[in-house]
Amino acid sequence: MKSDEKSARQKLISAVSLFLAAAVIFGITLLKVRGANAGEPTTFVGDEPWYVASAENRYKWQKIVGKIYVPAMIFKELGYEIRTSSKSVTISTPSGEKYISFSADNEKAYTPERKEFYLRSYWFAHGVLGVPVSTVCEYFGLTFEIYPTNAKNEDEAKAIRISDGKHKYSFTDLLRIYSPSLLPPETTAPPETTSPAEVPARAYLIYLTFEDAPNQYTDQILDLLDMYGYKATFFLNGGALEEYSATVQRIIASGHSIGLHTMTQNSRHFARDIWNFIGELREENELLYRLFKVTTRLVRAPDGSRTSSFVISPEEGELIESLGYVIWDFNVDTYDGYGYSAARVAENAIAGIVKNEVPVLRFHSGANTVKALPTVLDYIKSNSDQFSVAPITPAAKNVSFLK
Repeated sequence: MKSDEKSARQKLISAVSLFLAAAVIFGITLLKVRGANAGEPTTFVGDEPWYVASAENRYKWQKIVGKIYVPAMIFKELGYEIRTSSKSVTISTPSGEKYISFSADNEKAYTPERKEFYLRSYWFAHGVLGVPVSTVCEYFGLTFEIYPTNAKNEDEAKAIRISDGKHKYSFTDLLRIYSPSLLPPETTAPPETTSPAEVPARAYLIYLTFEDAPNQYTDQILDLLDMYGYKATFFLNGGALEEYSATVQRIIASGHSIGLHTMTQNSRHFARDIWNFIGELREENELLYRLFKVTTRLVRAPDGSRTSSFVISPEEGELIESLGYVIWDFNVDTYDGYGYSAARVAENAIAGIVKNEVPVLRFHSGANTVKALPTVLDYIKSNSDQFSVAPITPAAKNVSFLK
């Protein structure tokens, strides 16, 4: 009898132990999936939170090598179609006129314009395919937001939102409704006072730089620069020089500076051997001379000389400069290619002008740049007594991530 009671007690203890262990494991898993408060989502599509309640860990966005990846299926919420085959995955608009097709097993993607570009995808748990959200959103013209809104890069994000521009609520309003713990505690605002307009404290010279030119937006950027009377620096994509030769000729004839941005912008190829990078600089300069009878010493690597996929070491930097090139990075990233609104891009640019003694503004050549640029140029013009704008020259003191 005593033996039976002892056995029963042991069974009860074992059952309780298993239950507690399961509870701990479940609790830890839930924390990893959605943070300390399981009721507060961190992914939003338009005006709604997005997750599948029974399997959140399959569908949470992930940070991989400094970029945010989301399940490809999230774009279905905005009406996009996801098609799969044995060789590829395709995300497309309902009409199929615009799409990205890529293989989950390599790093190449294709568009209906027959353009090939780098796109790395990853498999999440349970066979869920993750794609770089900023890349996909930029191609389809969707808005991609991260919180905190002043985060310098995707790696600092605590929540994200994808939108087609038809949302009613701001991202902060959504977080206030669904995930208030992510927001800072509210404080009592001080009495309103009339303060002078913010003006730069130390800036005397501004460098406006544009990447991804030449393309279909570059002439609109040149029109704006002509309107305000400013000269800029264009880091040219070698692969587009022949197609947009008239635009490049206009850049040169208008007195803007030009720089090398390589032929392919293939950072992973450059990371394998620095001579791959140097080889493309030489190739682009040869093409510039053949087409326009000019060359340049100015160089900017794709996304700058220190990224998650390609880092130029100090020794490699010395090698590049010993060959006659001058590496130029930037100290103000406007984030005009990351899905932010034009207003936010302009704010980023102006804040950088105020902060830096010699601001080197990084823009791309895109639709969002064209929208944001007038606000930035208006600000510069209204404070023309504080600083001037000039194109970069090889003799200027360069701004480099290598220093």
